[in-house]
Amino acid sequence: MSNFNYIMEPNEFFEEVINLYEISRRTKYPNDLIRRGTSHSISSEIEDLMAQFLVTNLKNKYKIYIAQTLSYKINNKSKSCEFDLLLVDNKNEINNVVEIKIDQGHIRNGVVNYCKNRRYLLDMLERNLCKCNDGITKEKFTLKFGDKPTCHLVIVSNKNISKRELDENIKKIKCISNIELYFLSNGEHPNSYKFKGTELIDKISIDKDEFGRLMDSLSY
Repeated sequence: MSNFNYIMEPNEFFEEVINLYEISRRTKYPNDLIRRGTSHSISSEIEDLMAQFLVTNLKNKYKIYIAQTLSYKINNKSKSCEFDLLLVDNKNEINNVVEIKIDQGHIRNGVVNYCKNRRYLLDMLERNLCKCNDGITKEKFTLKFGDKPTCHLVIVSNKNISKRELDENIKKIKCISNIELYFLSNGEHPNSYKFKGTELIDKISIDKDEFGRLMDSLSY
C-alpha cells in the first residue's frame, strides 16, 4: 500500500472529472432555445486535468507536454506520433508517457493491440531525438527519449466493459513489457446521469491503491 503524500487528492481529481462531465452536457452559450442532444467531448480536458494532478503532486519533477506532436526519423524515413502526456525530466529526457482513457468502452476489443502498438512505437523512439513545435508560439525545440521508456495506461473507470473482457485484457496487457495499466475507480461511472455532484462522488469507489501505484512509479 502506498504512503504517497498528496497535495491534490484523488477525491479532488474525481470531483473535477464529475464537474467536467456535467458542464459538457450544456451548450457553450446558454440559451433556453438551445439544447444539446449529445455532450461535448471531454477527452482533452481530462488530459489537462491529469497533467495538473501529476505536476501538483510530483513537485517540479517533470515538465508535461500534452498531445505534443513528435517528428522523428527511422531508417532515414520521417515519421510523426503523439502521446497524451509526455513527462520530461530534469535531464530533458522522456522515460515515461501517460495515455489516459475514461473507460474501455470504445476500445474494449482493441485495448491489447493498442498497448502492443504503444510498446512498438516506444521501442522505435528509444534514445531517439524528436523535433517539436510549441503549441502556442510554434517555436521549434527537441525532446529525447531515454532507455526503455514506460507507457502508463490510466483508465479512469473500469465500467462500460464486462468483467470477463476486463479480466482478459488485464491478463494480456500484463505480458507486454514496459506497459503499466491502472484503473482509478469502480462502482458508479463518473458520467452517471442517476446522481450528481457529492451524491455521485459517494457512489464511486476510488481506488487509492492504484493512484498510489501510479504516483510511486512516477516518483523514481
